[in-house]
Amino acid sequence: MKKAMSAATSFLPSCVLGVALLAGGVAEADQQQQQDPSRNLLEVAQADGRFSTLLDAVEKAGLDEPLEGDETYTLFAPTNEAFGTLQPGQLDEWMSDDKASHRRLVEVISYHMVEGEVSLEESSEVTTLQGTDMAIDAQEGSASVGNAAVVESDVKASNGVIHVVDSVLIPE
Repeated sequence: MKKAMSAATSFLPSCVLGVALLAGGVAEADQQQQQDPSRNLLEVAQADGRFSTLLDAVEKAGLDEPLEGDETYTLFAPTNEAFGTLQPGQLDEWMSDDKASHRRLVEVISYHMVEGEVSLEESSEVTTLQGTDMAIDAQEGSASVGNAAVVESDVKASNGVIHVVDSVLIPE
């Protein structure tokens, strides 16, 4: 009995370590899949579970083609959580079939896109696909774009880069 207990207690830490290593490997594989530079911007965003609301809005606005094409773009990508901070009903209004609401949705989503690959450290202002300029403020260890904080930068894709932001950028 004592021998069986001893074997079990020495086996248990090995199992725990094995599960931890396996979990770490899965997490690393997920991160690599999300940042796979052989995938286009749309595929990278789809592989990352934080952007389903943005992707729905991109599709509704008809702006998915630039994200999956050969041209290079930068996407300032608000997370699902960021969309949750909008005024109640705001996103539903933009996503409605009303022509004015659709135009506003296109303006908002195209404000999150820039032609070319934007380096936050090397840029102080960019012109968005929507047509307006947006300020970039990069300090040591942090950056902001417009009124949004960049929470993750330089997520690489075959046709550009994603900078994850903590709020929805809304043009004036």
